[in-house]
Amino acid sequence: MLHFPEPKKSFGPSSRAFGILAILFILSSAFYACSKRDQDSPKISAIALDRASLELHTNDIEQLAVVTDIHGEAIKWDSSDPAIATVDANGRVTANSGGHVTITAAVGNAIASCTLTVTPNIYISGTRDNGGNKIATLWINGVPEALSNSGNPSLAPSVFTHGTHVYVGGYETHGSTRTPKVWKDGSSIFQYSTSNSSLIESIYVSGEDVFAAGLEQTGNRFIATVWKNGVPVFQTDGNFDAEARSVQVHGNDVYAGGSEKNSSGIRIAKIWKNGVPTNLTDGSQSASVSSVFALDGDVYAAGSEYNGSKDVAKVWKNGVSQDLTDGTHSAWANSIFVSGNSIYVAGFERNGTNRVAKVWKNGEPTALTDGHNAADAKSVFVLGNDVYVAGYESDGSSNKARLWKNNAPVALSLENGYSLASAVFAE
Repeated sequence: MLHFPEPKKSFGPSSRAFGILAILFILSSAFYACSKRDQDSPKISAIALDRASLELHTNDIEQLAVVTDIHGEAIKWDSSDPAIATVDANGRVTANSGGHVTITAAVGNAIASCTLTVTPNIYISGTRDNGGNKIATLWINGVPEALSNSGNPSLAPSVFTHGTHVYVGGYETHGSTRTPKVWKDGSSIFQYSTSNSSLIESIYVSGEDVFAAGLEQTGNRFIATVWKNGVPVFQTDGNFDAEARSVQVHGNDVYAGGSEKNSSGIRIAKIWKNGVPTNLTDGSQSASVSSVFALDGDVYAAGSEYNGSKDVAKVWKNGVSQDLTDGTHSAWANSIFVSGNSIYVAGFERNGTNRVAKVWKNGEPTALTDGHNAADAKSVFVLGNDVYVAGYESDGSSNKARLWKNNAPVALSLENGYSLASAVFAE
């Protein structure tokens, strides 16, 4: 029998060796691809934005862009203070509140920034002469916009913002009848359920509800009225003349301030809480509340009381009064605002000849005008460290709307003729 030798076994690469070789090949390919990409796309060492600085008002939206060629690399956007302004993944900036903030864009280690200043929006409601009639007007950052185009006289004594919406309260005059009006973003809303002559002097927005305070005339009587979304929710009984000049909502409570005459025809300063009245004066002298403010369980009011010869500007806190003036000259407190531990009041005090516009902080007065011409501070609003006051000052021939910020005048766009600023709101 023939015997053939067994074939020799091959000692070539094992399967494990093949795996190692495959991994090495993949790594080398990846290294080559990365090296080639680095050669094709230069390293980005610096970037630039289309603007180094920017000024916006609250609620404004602006687009920032990187103007450097970044070869398709991702951009990371950031804001140093989102409470003041936010920026999205595409560089879209939204101004939220007043202040200074830095917006940055980063591509790898390359960073560019834009310094952003956000200025609050200042809304002023009032009236101005359009050459024939006095028309309700809203100034937005100093620029006037007519609210009424009916051709009839109109007035806007109150303004309030809620979210991104601006509400203005007032009335139009049609012959001898005054029709209450609330404008939202410039358009009239609500059909007030009254055929009687009525007017709105104050508005307040809480959630989806718009509250308004004023009066309705029934026969020869004036009835203090608070409306909610155009429908009366509180009215005095009509036995004596009354008016509601201010309204505020605090929690679940609705406060209104004004006055009601007694049987002797003397006005009694009053606050109504959910329709229930509280007398602030005893009825021996005429008095009235012009403005009400509720905060942290305390209820404040501003107005005046006659002392037998002059009107005295006053503040009440939880029914306890404080005189702002000594009664030497007539004075009136028109508006009150409480911020922190400080109570701000706007009004006027006569100097013997003219009204002098004034603002009081914790009872200490500051004159806003020099007294050469008649002036009055109608409204005060505090935002942060800034105090805004709206009113008017005569130029010797007619009244002109005025705005003061921290006691210094701020320019408003005015036309020839009469104008008056009744209320101010900052956001």
